Amino acid sequence: MRNKYIKKYESFLVTKQFEGMVAGSNVDKKALIRIRRCFTQIITHFPFFADILFRLKIIEATEADGVSTMATDGKIIAYNANFVNS
Repeated sequence: MRNKYIKKYESFLVTKQFEGMVAGSNVDKKALIRIRRCFTQIITHFPFFADILFRLKIIEATEADGVSTMATDGKIIAYNANFVNS
């Protein structure tokens, strides 16, 4: 079961679908790479959450949007690039 999710995630990274999940074209690439590393750790150690993570859309938000760290509503993951990079 674990290998199934790892293989799915490896193809996910190779095809660059991760960037396609992010809303907006002016995203902070450094923050996105850090989030991708977190996804890798979660999927590797907790494969149950892999399916859930693949269903979420990732958006970059600012403090003006009300996101000073990270947030989720079960449909999206909103992240503040300043928080992720610090």
